[in-house]
Amino acid sequence: MKKNVISLGIFLISTFSLAQIGINTPTPNMDAALDVVSTNKGILNTRIALSSTASPSPLSTHVAGMMVYNTATVSDVIPGLYYNDGSKWIKTGDSAGNVAITNSLTSTANTITSTVNGIASATTAVNTVNNTVSGNTLTTTVNGVSSSAVTLPQGVNIYNSDGTLTGNRMVSTNNKMLWFQNGTSNVNNHIAFDINVAVPGSTRIISRGSRHSLIRALINSSRTLDMELLTDGTSRLLSTGSTELFIGTNSSSGPLVFGANNNRAILATNGNFGIGTTTPSQKLHVMGNILASGTITPDYVFEKHFEGASKLNPSYKMMSLDEVEEFTRQNKHLPGVPSASDVEGQGGIILNRASEINLEKIEELYLYVFELSKEVKILREKSEQLENNK
Repeated sequence: MKKNVISLGIFLISTFSLAQIGINTPTPNMDAALDVVSTNKGILNTRIALSSTASPSPLSTHVAGMMVYNTATVSDVIPGLYYNDGSKWIKTGDSAGNVAITNSLTSTANTITSTVNGIASATTAVNTVNNTVSGNTLTTTVNGVSSSAVTLPQGVNIYNSDGTLTGNRMVSTNNKMLWFQNGTSNVNNHIAFDINVAVPGSTRIISRGSRHSLIRALINSSRTLDMELLTDGTSRLLSTGSTELFIGTNSSSGPLVFGANNNRAILATNGNFGIGTTTPSQKLHVMGNILASGTITPDYVFEKHFEGASKLNPSYKMMSLDEVEEFTRQNKHLPGVPSASDVEGQGGIILNRASEINLEKIEELYLYVFELSKEVKILREKSEQLENNK
């Protein structure tokens, strides 16, 4: 009996002499007070019902390092693993619950340094992160590698004070609409965007009202370019003030096309303008009829001749052939027809006026022919009488 007691004492001395306990292992880790080894079992922690993170209950006091599994859902605690920091309970993080984390960095000189794959990067820390909406995620960027995008709840101001950009910025809409709204009503609301100007609101204004939608480019109050869409279906591009309006293309490879439904007019790169054709061969090439108005039909020629006066053109007077001959001898062109210098002075031939003049001269020629025909008839009759009297 004495021999057995001595053997048990020797065993206990060899197992606990280094204050290490091994369960299911004869060689506990030398840095561990307790080393548990198993391939098919876990450690079941103590399970208690906490009342809040601030209260130690059901424990008697806060003990730093204490760890329990909370089974209650009450106050600000939910089921899960909690540890105690000496003044409160703190839930260990997991993917199933929302964890409140508060860090205060009161100096702008604070930096956060992160090393990824052996590459270190330091950046100035953000002093305050404030988001009280449950379910949102704050993400970080380290060495140019970003995690998931920050999600903000609808209606949260993303920038609510004046500021200055320190570099180029880009917003990718990912095939979604990006809206800017001024107020809850669209009547007479507008949003101004300033570009390189000293007076705010004087370069770009986008507004939306009850009568129309408007995009306006503005250089001071005297020169504007408006693109409007009215509620009656009318669209307008309007230049005001001393602004010249140019519509064109700066490319030599493509024409400028104007269209309404399938009817088109085209200004080719060689300067030819076509209506009804996509390949104009002349400065003005029209496939179809042309209607010109604004002139008087020369019926006044016959009206004056047969009725003695013309209501269509009271000032019209037809010259005799002798008068026409004398006029052409002195002026080298027909009466009523623009001279070469007149055509040059007016920048070319006015087509509808030229057509009117040509028709006037044709009608006058017919009247001259009528008069000559009468004279020929008289001469023929006299000739026949002379022949009969022989």
